[in-house]
Amino acid sequence: MASPHVDDLSVMTYVSQFPAQAKLKPGAPLRPKTNANKAPAEPTAQPTKVRVFGKGVEATGNMVGSPAPFTIDTFSAGGGDIKVTVETPRGKQEPFKLEENLQKAKTYSCTYTPTVEGTYVVKVIFAGKEVPKSPFKVGVAASKSDPSKCSAKGPGLESAGVVANKATYFDIFTAGAGPGAVNVVIADPDGKTNTVPV
Repeated sequence: MASPHVDDLSVMTYVSQFPAQAKLKPGAPLRPKTNANKAPAEPTAQPTKVRVFGKGVEATGNMVGSPAPFTIDTFSAGGGDIKVTVETPRGKQEPFKLEENLQKAKTYSCTYTPTVEGTYVVKVIFAGKEVPKSPFKVGVAASKSDPSKCSAKGPGLESAGVVANKATYFDIFTAGAGPGAVNVVIADPDGKTNTVPV
């Protein structure tokens, strides 16, 4: 039924009913089926877009005994595995700690502590290829620390008053001693040693 008031801006609605045996004609255009449950493909790895920055990969400014941190940013580089090596001037592998940065997506924090002076070589590999500027040549200078200027004081160091199975403490003063990491080792009466967090 048509209305004489219909113009070219009108919208017509109808219900189409097809019998159960209805089939599309051969060659009819179809949209490809998509799987809503399928995870999107990981972007192609692009090692050239990885950014590495921080004190631990700079040519100067690092010293023996001082932590050398740096950051690896893979946000724009797609998917891929990260591999890091830290080589001392003597060609040995220096231990390091690599952690994912939970505060910023696809970034990683890496830290190592140089043990000898000289030129370190830091390599960062992403998806099987070295990233821009890798290998990094890092100059490490001798420590300017003076341990003789350190001191410690507190109830945990007194010759009397320390009770078994009861927590105690002492303070370590490093003012004027220069940069460096502080390590504490405690030996019990049987000669057994244990490190404690500082």
